[in-house]
Amino acid sequence: DSAQIGTIHSLCTEILRAHPAEARVDPRFEVLEEGLTAVLRVQVLSDTTSELVEQPEFSALFEHLKTSGVQSLLGYLLDKRLEAAEIFEREIDQRTIIQQTVEAIMRKESLVEPIAELSAIPYNSLVQNEGDKMAGMVTDLLFLWREGLAVLAKGDVFTCAINLFQARREKMDGRLGKKGSLVKEAIKALKECYDELLDPLFGGKEKGEPPSLDDDAIFDQLQPLLRKAFDILHQAYRLALQQRQALDFDDLENGALQLLRQPAIRTRWQSELDALLVDEFQDTNARQREIVEALAGEPGRLFLVGDARQSIYRFRRADVTVFRDVQNKAKAGGGLVLDLDITYRAHESLLAATGDLLGKVMGKQPDPTRPYYVPFSPLNADRKTAPEYLSEPHVEFILGTGDNSGEARPMAARALAVRLLELKSAGQIRSWDEVALLFRASTGFADYEDAFEGANIPFVTVAGRGFYERPEIRDVLNLLRALADPADDLAMAGLLRSPA
Repeated sequence: DSAQIGTIHSLCTEILRAHPAEARVDPRFEVLEEGLTAVLRVQVLSDTTSELVEQPEFSALFEHLKTSGVQSLLGYLLDKRLEAAEIFEREIDQRTIIQQTVEAIMRKESLVEPIAELSAIPYNSLVQNEGDKMAGMVTDLLFLWREGLAVLAKGDVFTCAINLFQARREKMDGRLGKKGSLVKEAIKALKECYDELLDPLFGGKEKGEPPSLDDDAIFDQLQPLLRKAFDILHQAYRLALQQRQALDFDDLENGALQLLRQPAIRTRWQSELDALLVDEFQDTNARQREIVEALAGEPGRLFLVGDARQSIYRFRRADVTVFRDVQNKAKAGGGLVLDLDITYRAHESLLAATGDLLGKVMGKQPDPTRPYYVPFSPLNADRKTAPEYLSEPHVEFILGTGDNSGEARPMAARALAVRLLELKSAGQIRSWDEVALLFRASTGFADYEDAFEGANIPFVTVAGRGFYERPEIRDVLNLLRALADPADDLAMAGLLRSPA
């Protein structure tokens, strides 16, 4: 009953409040949650960029990187402000920052998704459906993109820039392919995202020369300007936090870590703990790892739970390599590492089917060049047979074909409606609330809603563009607005006239 349970940030908050003098913080500080932090950073970035544009000494920065490029680079540095400040302070080669900026951009979902879509289409299908020219262009595009990623991972930003420049300039021709096809749409999405995120750094969109080694001289000119611009931005952000008497999550982690590096404080907190359990450890970063290890102290008190394949918080700087390093360290130091590979959810036949699919897609061997990549490993089913009310097959692919997605999707929706009615008649579906449909994007909802209405299948759409227009959702929003601001008469009136 006396176990202390909370998030890493609530623990950091407690440590800081217990030692405000040593941490040099007001013990009454507020914690700025992630959403408000993001809004504040956007505002400070916008205001600071406007100020820098007006100052002649920064004209070279804007001339070479354009306003969007400067904002993108400074925004990245602000998101990693503590690491960036340390790098600038230690005067580490700041090409590292450029490389990390490009790596962060290349991991953006809006770039990764179209590349993944194009990579998943077999060459023969490309030739058959899109023609030889489009198939050749897509093949070349994917080759250049992968080469760019490979050399970037080795620290060669220049060669990466050359590859991506060529990919944008020569291999994203919107005139090729069939109108409305998935391939054409994927290339269009990739091109738009490139123009927004990468063109300010590498070019390729407009007529112009590709990146050259002369850019190194320009970089040397811009480096001190970038540092000064970041210092101004960082100071503005810290001032904005001080005015709100607030700390963000970075401050909490860094402040707690600095305290725990002091022997007396570290000993005190270690003495209060008999054991430390950290769940979802795959979503920790290097700073959090150091906090955990400082609290754990001597061996035998630390218990970690995690699954490297479930690491989803890269945008919060969670680093799956931290998890794997700790795993290797535990093995080397005689710690106990258990693979929990038994699942009590899926039965054996279903696991066999998904394993056949995922094993080929994810690969089964580690890739030394990508330490963050976790290959597929199979699970063992505790339940050997399927439940009585299910019959094989356990995985079905219901495909709708057409010249483009606009034609294919309605066909797939109607085919699914027919199949669901068959399963209902056979007793495999006992009531419609046993069935759930998961979509990659809400753009697919309408075709399935039309198909289900035509087949008299009842359904409830629980997200999408119309979600906030539902009466019950409007009532809840009015309730929350009225609670948040009792002076909001419109919200209060909307609440009082509702069935609630």
